[in-house]
This record gives sequence, C-alpha cells and structure tokens, in this order.
Amino acid sequence: MELSIAYELYMKPHEVPTKQAMEIVRQAGFRCADMSIGPFCLHPDSPILGSRWQQWAEATVQTARENGITMRQAHCLLFNYMDTAQPDHKRLTEINLHLLDVCHALGIEYFVLHPGTAVGAVSAAESLLGSIEWLKPFVEKAEKLGIRLCMENMFDILVNEQII
Repeated sequence: MELSIAYELYMKPHEVPTKQAMEIVRQAGFRCADMSIGPFCLHPDSPILGSRWQQWAEATVQTARENGITMRQAHCLLFNYMDTAQPDHKRLTEINLHLLDVCHALGIEYFVLHPGTAVGAVSAAESLLGSIEWLKPFVEKAEKLGIRLCMENMFDILVNEQII
C-alpha cells in the first residue's frame, strides 16, 4: 500500500522553496505526493502561469527524483464552472486546461476536477448536460496527453439560489 501526502501543505513558493518542501515530505516518510496545483498557480510568486513554467516543472521533477518522491495526482483550480456569469469564468477554465500541460510535464497521471452546480431554475439533467459540455475539452486534451481525469467526490447544496 502506498500512502500519499497533500503536497500543497508545503507548496508555498513565497514561504517554502520546492526543494525544501520535497525534503520535508521525504523526511516525514512519504514517497508519494498529491499536488493541488490549482490554488498554487494563482499565487503571485507561482511560476506555473508564467513563461518559465516548463523550467519550473523540470526542476520540480528533478527535485522529486532526488528525494524519491512520485507525484501521481493533481487537483485543479476549484471554481463553479457552471456559473458562467462569473467574471473570470473563461480565464479560470483556460488555467485549468493549462494545468493539464503542467501535469503532463510533471509526469502526473491523474488530474482531479471538481464538480460544478448549475445556478438558477434548471433540472438535474440540464445541470449534468452543462457539466458534460464543460468537460469535453478536458477529456480531449487529457486523452492526447495520456492523463486520466477524476471527479472529486463532493457536491454543492443549493438553498434559495445560493450555493452553500
């Protein structure tokens, strides 16, 4: 059996460099790390969205190897993609698609997406169809890159048109 630790506990480039974070994971006895690269990529110091993201990925892979750490899965940026009225909806979707490239460069085989909830008076079937439409480009890109998509086991509760 292989246990994994959520690497984002240490993945704070403004506080803890990647090399030090990997050493902490190794010293804690873990050999496998899960990455929540979605939240990490939005930090102003994060290299994931910059022009040097591939160099960062190569250095991260090398550091992981040096520490005997494998990275099997990564979590996307969490946002309600079914709420298309969000000001950053298109940008956040594009970031999540880019994260598939980052996962590929890191050798990560599982990319975890989070469900969205339709806002307004729509049926569960309509909400499901909306999710399927949003997921199509992810499925296509993941297939090309050899990455498996996973859906997080979570849900939203809609009360008086507000997601809680």
